[in-house]
Amino acid sequence: MLTFTASVVLVPLVVIALLYLLIFGGELGTTLVGLAIAAVLIFVPVSLIGLAARAPVIAQAGAHILEGRHGEKVCLYELSAISVKGGKLRLAGGFQGQKSGWMSPLPLSLLESNQQLWDLVYNGLRHSAARGARVEAQTRELLRLPWYTD
Repeated sequence: MLTFTASVVLVPLVVIALLYLLIFGGELGTTLVGLAIAAVLIFVPVSLIGLAARAPVIAQAGAHILEGRHGEKVCLYELSAISVKGGKLRLAGGFQGQKSGWMSPLPLSLLESNQQLWDLVYNGLRHSAARGARVEAQTRELLRLPWYTD
């Protein structure tokens, strides 16, 4: 849903209305018609630009929680399994409100492209791996997770 502040919409309309009055003169009725037309000519393109600029949120993270594209939240420090298959990161366990299951796969390149997000995720992955999360050798090498021994 798009949200606009009053100034984003009203200021240009007032400016256009004043220019309309200065250029064309006229009565209040014709000014209101011109103002209505200007409102449509401004509001529609601004709305379309706003819609086009909104990218869907695929993943977001806090200090300990990663939220996936379907709203599932997993505690990065309580994972039971970590896997990378086909360039997608899969995480299991540590769900808020659940005890088991896999999170929807997330593109690894997307997570790594945002350094702050990746730092949060990677720290949690390392911690979970150190606590005994199941990590395949290929995933461990790809993510550069150290081998932990007791």
